[in-house]
Amino acid sequence: MKEIIEKINKVETEHWLGFSPYNLLNLPTETIINFLLVYEAIDFSFWGNPKWTINTENGEEDGSIALLYALLKYVKEENTTDFSNITKKEFKEILKGNVVIPLFEERYNIIKNVSKIVKENMNGDFYTFTKGILLIQNYLKLL
Repeated sequence: MKEIIEKINKVETEHWLGFSPYNLLNLPTETIINFLLVYEAIDFSFWGNPKWTINTENGEEDGSIALLYALLKYVKEENTTDFSNITKKEFKEILKGNVVIPLFEERYNIIKNVSKIVKENMNGDFYTFTKGILLIQNYLKLL
């Protein structure tokens, strides 16, 4: 058992963001943070038969990486991470694949609601809002 544990401890892995899929990390920091908020909010449950897939510049993708590609493509083309005014038809087009993505309605409602909260309560910028909170917290620690 000790040998197995030692083997596991020696495994070196890199976080998926380190690979910068579809040049995600080439975007400005603010865009990356705002993007990851909406992306992670709907990055769940990709089961299905057949599995939901989309065609990308790297070939066919499925699951989380397909979702990342589809949303990132929209963000780059539209120059926004705000999905608060997106219609169901537009969202369906963004996620267009071989089949409708599992839990489409839930994803649509979540991305709209998250974007609405950011727009209305964070002046449309999650990154700047959270950065401000961290600055305030650090200032209060100094008092």
